[in-house]
Amino acid sequence: MGQAVDRATVTFRGTVQGVGFRFTVKRLATAYPSVSGQIRNLSDGTVELLAEGPKENISGLIIAISEHMQDYVSSTEQAWSTGPREFEGFSIGF
Repeated sequence: MGQAVDRATVTFRGTVQGVGFRFTVKRLATAYPSVSGQIRNLSDGTVELLAEGPKENISGLIIAISEHMQDYVSSTEQAWSTGPREFEGFSIGF
C-alpha cells in the first residue's frame, strides 16, 4: 500500500467549457511536477480538477489556474482529503 497523499477536488464554474480550459490546466500543471491528477469536463457545464501531491504545490496550481483563467471562472469549490495515490502524471479526462 502506498503512502497517503493530499488530494484536492476543485470544481470551476463559469464559462469554462469550450475555451481551452483543460488544455491550459494541463500546460500549467507542468510547472508542478510533484502534482498528478486529471482535469475533466462535467455534464453540468463545470470543469473538475482532481489533484494529488504536496498540499502547497496543489494550492500553487489552483492559484495559477484561477489567475490565468480568471476571465472565465465565476466561482470555485474546493474539497480536500488524503488517500493513496491514484494518478501518475497529469491528464485530460473526457
